[in-house]
Amino acid sequence: MSYETRAYDDEHGIPVAVIVVAGTHDVSRLINLFGGATANVEQLQTGRKLLAQIRNHNGGRAALQLLARHGGPDFTPENTTVAIARDKLLARIAELEAELDKVRPVLQTIATSVGADLCRYANALDDQWPGWREFAENGGSR
Repeated sequence: MSYETRAYDDEHGIPVAVIVVAGTHDVSRLINLFGGATANVEQLQTGRKLLAQIRNHNGGRAALQLLARHGGPDFTPENTTVAIARDKLLARIAELEAELDKVRPVLQTIATSVGADLCRYANALDDQWPGWREFAENGGSR
């Protein structure tokens, strides 16, 4: 990867963002990205790095606020932290739901088996100890 980034405010406080790309493949990929293609991993990493650099300067933070006010994504630091945490949480929830889907049939089988065993046990208690249900419903007291 031959991407270099830099962000700063010039002498008038105007934000400046610089991306330097070297090499035939990287230049062609960047032009493809500007043409509407999906970013590759290196470009996403470069974008995150440049965003962090932009946030370090007053002019850059003002540019991010302007973007958010005009309907663009909100990359201001306080909102990005919440968005990242939300995205991580949603991803984890999706992972857990997928894991639950894998074990749900097993849990249902176990619950059915245990339920059947409990019914057999309850019926046996009815035969051996009449009145046990009322005793249990009263919290174990008469």
